Amino acid sequence: PKELVERLHDKPDKAINATLAAYSMKKTNILTADPINAGFSITAGSARSRGIEADVTASLGGGLFVMASYAYTDAQWTEAGADKDFGLTIFKGDPLINIPKHTANLLVTKEFEIGETGKVTLGAGVNHVGKRLGETGTPFFLPSYTLVRALASYEPSESMKFSFDVTNLFDKRYYPASYHRYWVAPGAPRAITGRVSFYF
Repeated sequence: PKELVERLHDKPDKAINATLAAYSMKKTNILTADPINAGFSITAGSARSRGIEADVTASLGGGLFVMASYAYTDAQWTEAGADKDFGLTIFKGDPLINIPKHTANLLVTKEFEIGETGKVTLGAGVNHVGKRLGETGTPFFLPSYTLVRALASYEPSESMKFSFDVTNLFDKRYYPASYHRYWVAPGAPRAITGRVSFYF
């Protein structure tokens, strides 16, 4: 993200920051199907989510910057019940919908000085999302996917910047989320964005 890149560029030369977090959360009163009144829902479900998140931002000197993150999430139902929308059986230990166990991101940029005031930045990033349940109460899973991003910018002076960003560089077909096997959201195709910024 642009904000993180700018934040990292403000750090002193050869600086590395890292964070590691572990968490465990429980949610109760999740809507599930009412076993007595068909078509109605009740707040009877509960789920637990726990995992580990790690982030590293590094300025390695010579204009080289690296940002990396990884998250492991184990999210599952802690009570048996029925899906509120279709009444399908939810067993204790079933995963929650649309939550991957593994996600990872990597962004690397390199700065080059051009003349006395100019600067060129080139970079590339990778975003990986693991497989996740696509429909509650069924074995329907959305496949994992990995997307590649490329970026470049040119600053002829401190008051002007030209930037280009290409997301989903290889125009990969992927599915970020779904509600049901017949309600699957397609991912965004390749997109190229250009910006011209002026600073006063």
